[in-house]
Amino acid sequence: AALANNAKAEAGEAAAEAAKSADEAGRHAADADKAATAAETSAAQAKQSAITARNAAAAADRDADAAEDSAAQAEFSAQYARDSATRADLSAAEARASALAAGKDADDANRLAGQAWAQAKEELEKEIAEEIRKNKEEHEKQQAAQKKKENRKNQQCVRLFPHGHTYEPCDEADARHERTREHFTIAADFARTYLFANTEKCIKDPTFGDCALALTEIIPAGKLRLLTKIDDAIDTYMNAKRAKKLPSVCGAKPRFPVKAGVGAAFNAVAHPVLLSARSGEDPRIFVNLHPEDKPEWFKAIAPGTALSRSGNYAYVVLEDGRLVIGKRTAGHVSISGGGPVTAAGEFKTKGGQVVYLDNKSGHFRSHGKHAEKAAIDAFGRDGIDVNGKYIHAWGKPDC
Repeated sequence: AALANNAKAEAGEAAAEAAKSADEAGRHAADADKAATAAETSAAQAKQSAITARNAAAAADRDADAAEDSAAQAEFSAQYARDSATRADLSAAEARASALAAGKDADDANRLAGQAWAQAKEELEKEIAEEIRKNKEEHEKQQAAQKKKENRKNQQCVRLFPHGHTYEPCDEADARHERTREHFTIAADFARTYLFANTEKCIKDPTFGDCALALTEIIPAGKLRLLTKIDDAIDTYMNAKRAKKLPSVCGAKPRFPVKAGVGAAFNAVAHPVLLSARSGEDPRIFVNLHPEDKPEWFKAIAPGTALSRSGNYAYVVLEDGRLVIGKRTAGHVSISGGGPVTAAGEFKTKGGQVVYLDNKSGHFRSHGKHAEKAAIDAFGRDGIDVNGKYIHAWGKPDC
C-alpha cells in the first residue's frame, strides 16, 4: 500500500510537470508567433525602406547637377554680396565724413550716411542681379560646351575624299583638324574671295587644292551651290587653256578631265608650271603618268584605322597636304581622284606602328626630297610618326 501511494504521488508530480511543460510550450508558441509577426512586419518595413532609399538615391542623382550649380551660384552670390556690403559701408562712411566736415551735426551726418547707404544698396542690388545673370549665363554656356564635347565622343563624322569617304569618331576628327590648323591657315582674303565675293582668283588659277576641295571643307551643308561658281570658273579657265601645249612627262601628256557639276571641283586641275623637269630641281607636284587610267570609287581608310589594323596600304598626299589612305589594291589614281599629288606610295603597319613607308606608285612615281617631306609631314599631321621609316624605293622615271 505504501508503494502504491508513493507511485501515485510520483504520478501526480509527473502530471503536474507535464502540465507545466505544456504551459511553457504554449507560451513559447505564442512568443514564436509574435516573433514571426514582428519579422513579417520588419521585412515589410525593410522593403519599404529599400524602396524609399532607391527613390532617395535617384532623387539625389537627379539633383546632383542642380546642387552643384546652386553651390557655385551661392558661392558667387555670397562673395559678391560681401563685396557689395563693403562698398555700401564705405559709401555711408564717406557720406558721414563729408557731412561732419561740412559742419553738420552728428544727427544730420548719420541721416545723410543712411541715405547714402540706402542709395548704394539699391544700386548694388541691381548690379548684383546683373552680375548673377551674367555668371549664370556663362556657366550654362560652359555646361553646354562640355555636354557638346562629350556628345562628340559618341558621334561618327564623315570624312570626304575625292571619289570616296570614310567614317571616324568626331572627337578624332576635331583633333585632326586642330593639328591641320597648326600647319595650314586660311587667310582673311581667302574667305572674302571664295565665300562672299567673286571667284576671280579661281578663274586665274583654279588649282585643285585652293579652289575646290578646300571649299568643301568649310562651306556648311546645304550651301554647296556656291561650288557652282567654282565649276564655272574652272570651265572658263580650262576652255581657254585647252589648246595650250602642256609639258610632257616621259612621253605622256597628262589630261585633266572636266565634268559638269561638283565633279569638276574634284577633277579639274591645270598645273603647266609645276613640273620641274626643265630646271633639274626635285619636283613638288606629280601628275598621273598614265592618263588613260581613270579614277574609280573606293572606300577611304581613316589613318587611325590603318594604324590599328596590321596590313599593307596605299596612300597619296594631295596638294593641300591631306593624307588619303586606301587598300593596296585600290590604285593611286582612284585614291587621288585623278588629280596631282605631292607624294604617293605604300606603307605597312604592324602592332599599332608603321613598319615602313615608301614611294612605290606606278602612276605618279613621286620621288625626291620634296616628296619624302610631304609624306612624312602628312602622316605626322594625322598623328602617325614615320620619321626614319621612309624608303626611296623608286627613283626618277626614265624618260
